[in-house]
Amino acid sequence: MSPPHGSESCSTCQTKTRHAADDEPIEAPFRVIANIHEAIDGWQFARVSDRREPLRYWTAPVEYRYLPVADYTVAGVPLYVFRYNAQEFIKEIRQRPDSITQRLRELEKTQSAGNSCLIVLEGVGNSVERVMKAGEFIESSDSSTFDPNKCDIFWLLAETPQLAEQIVFEFMHRTWQRVASL
Repeated sequence: MSPPHGSESCSTCQTKTRHAADDEPIEAPFRVIANIHEAIDGWQFARVSDRREPLRYWTAPVEYRYLPVADYTVAGVPLYVFRYNAQEFIKEIRQRPDSITQRLRELEKTQSAGNSCLIVLEGVGNSVERVMKAGEFIESSDSSTFDPNKCDIFWLLAETPQLAEQIVFEFMHRTWQRVASL
């Protein structure tokens, strides 16, 4: 028997997908866990544009909790996402480089334990470029100072929060699919 008119079954994630003409967002087959401080200005995953079909949208339920390491994760998936505004990241590097160093070391420990980590920087190109030169701002003669350019964690650079949310959603979805198929 064929699926109802206007929909098709997605065998990979066991959800129904709709054609672009439908107004209702498609519910993701996973739940996002967000750090409590992301509740006001964070990503809501309420109407995320589908990159393959721009008129189609996704939504994912979000549960807010205290997360000690990251800003976002997916329930049951060893994935941790840390979100920064590029300008705020530069400011923090200049004012409190030790806090950035400590946070990045924590993420590396999390990743070395078999988890996937992603650092997301939102900001226009020139501020993102300045972040990538972040080592210049860390003034320390201590040889154990963390070098962001040698960090083994993936970095996503996005010019807007909306673009970052869309890319992170896609990353979460694909990671969830991979874990669910094991």
